[in-house]
Amino acid sequence: MKESEDMPKKAALHGKLEIMTPDEVAAFLRVSRRTINHLVAAEAIPFVRIGKRVIRFKRHAVTKWLREQSTQKEGR
Repeated sequence: MKESEDMPKKAALHGKLEIMTPDEVAAFLRVSRRTINHLVAAEAIPFVRIGKRVIRFKRHAVTKWLREQSTQKEGR
């Protein structure tokens, strides 16, 4: 049973899940869940809200968002 419970986390790390939970996105991006919560609150990362409390992320949208992030601010 333990192996099947770990499968979604392992799949998320390897980019195999199309729809990811906040915890899976945090693991995928190697950041804390708190960081994901802040990004969602600021609407800085693409997400889908299902109902009032459930948040999900499309893997390809997160990957695209990550590629578009700049490491330096322009004008500095």
